Amino acid sequence: MSLFAVVDVETTGGSLEQGSRITEIAVVVHDGYLVHEKFSSLVNPGIPIPPFISKLTGITDEMVASAPAFTEIAPQLQELFTDKIFVAHNVSYDLSYVSAEFSRCGIDFTTDKLCTCQVSRSIFKGFGSYSLSALTKNLGITLNGHHRALNDALAASEILKMLVDYQGLQEILMHRSPQEKKNFRAAELLNKLPEKAGVYFFTDSNKEIFYVGMSKNIRKRVARHLSVSRSGKSKKMQLMLDDISYYETGCELLACIIESEEIKNYQPYFNRAGKREIQYCLTTLTNKNLPAYHITEVENCITPVLKMFKSRQSAEEFLDKHTEKYQLCRCLNGLDKFSSSCFYTQIKKCNGVIQKKESEQEYETRFQKSLSSFHSYNEDIMLFLENDYSADEYVVLARKNRSIGYTFVRKNQTEQTDLILSRLTMLKSFSDANIFFESYLKRKKYAKIQTLNSNC
Repeated sequence: MSLFAVVDVETTGGSLEQGSRITEIAVVVHDGYLVHEKFSSLVNPGIPIPPFISKLTGITDEMVASAPAFTEIAPQLQELFTDKIFVAHNVSYDLSYVSAEFSRCGIDFTTDKLCTCQVSRSIFKGFGSYSLSALTKNLGITLNGHHRALNDALAASEILKMLVDYQGLQEILMHRSPQEKKNFRAAELLNKLPEKAGVYFFTDSNKEIFYVGMSKNIRKRVARHLSVSRSGKSKKMQLMLDDISYYETGCELLACIIESEEIKNYQPYFNRAGKREIQYCLTTLTNKNLPAYHITEVENCITPVLKMFKSRQSAEEFLDKHTEKYQLCRCLNGLDKFSSSCFYTQIKKCNGVIQKKESEQEYETRFQKSLSSFHSYNEDIMLFLENDYSADEYVVLARKNRSIGYTFVRKNQTEQTDLILSRLTMLKSFSDANIFFESYLKRKKYAKIQTLNSNC
């Protein structure tokens, strides 16, 4: 379970460079849902507190005179911070003071950090101010005694809880900034990777997968991720990266398909684009006793699928172009409403089969021609692809009964269909896998192809 140390410090004012020191510190240990522990202490800064700061915080020289110095509470704080994410409202400020105080004690303090102010800006959008006092007011959080460490830390922990409730713990964890690694193990990680096709997994220090990728050359692709010249998303991935695992697939097609499967399985934070499943498909039906195309949701489809889409809009855009190319009836294809005075017939982009300006036989002939441009998504086929880590084997992908599976066979076993089919590892998602399958089929990127008959 991930624990947070929600921190607030009060200081003597000014900046660290000007010699500012901590006068009070509070730590609220939180799991994103509940408070586990609270710590609060005044701190003797060893220097006078300016009057205007005392007026702001209520902390005076007299109050801190008998308080412990930071060195006295450092061991207790160090224990509180161990294996926790350092959280604060404007975390860079609080963390810089805590790190500086630890440094004076001879302690090198590094930690993952998370800023409730920064995360709130990205999730609770539209507020005029994201200061602690303004944000708590907007979120309905009680903040009594502002500018006292424990009160502010408790308020920040309430903001953290609301962020977790709203977005989910795993999503909030992805907003943390991992500690800088002094000796990034890029060379060590790269050296264990093959220059072959496959799927690779980036894991953090908690062994959680935060990115899944594929390539026909794993080492080369990962090297791009780890390039020191890269920034933004890749920089954050580098900071989070603790280890890389992989498995070879023998060919790029299988790597594409398994990557898609694993993204759906693990839902990694940095693979957001791959999380969205295929939602719509193009199929055929009969409309007014004539053949027509029809867009429907995949889960509702009961007829052979011609093409898959991630949105209705992309499906309609494709069908619009396909209808125009073959001069088909937009009304029959569900792109327009039926009308006695069809605009597309008037501008010669539809031959007017509904208005009896074209015979049904002529229309059906042209429709069949348009249909032949699709590879049938129900044709049962086996593809044999060259295996880049074993010259004596093929990678086999088989599509049968609207399911796709894969296996590996020796090149002298290609005629043993029953044996091959019995060895298949079946994939969970047919729709996404079939897009990759069709792509290779159309581009003839295979060594051998075999049609499966209904008796197989």
